[in-house]
Amino acid sequence: MATAGRPTRNEIDQAMQVRHVHDVGRILLDLRMFQLYQIKMAQACRDLGFGKDEFENLQERRAPTRLHLQGK
Repeated sequence: MATAGRPTRNEIDQAMQVRHVHDVGRILLDLRMFQLYQIKMAQACRDLGFGKDEFENLQERRAPTRLHLQGK
């Protein structure tokens, strides 16, 4: 039984589940944004006439980190 102002174990568990789902959703969004970045980068390189090797070199130097994707 919870005392006044303190959450029950069940409430804590529910809050943790919501947080976990939110975190997973954020990670999936980050991955999708990175995939879209890669697609746009490939299209731009193709449009500029870069070959596959040049594209891979650009990927290694320019690939955004997770912090870049989060705007930090």
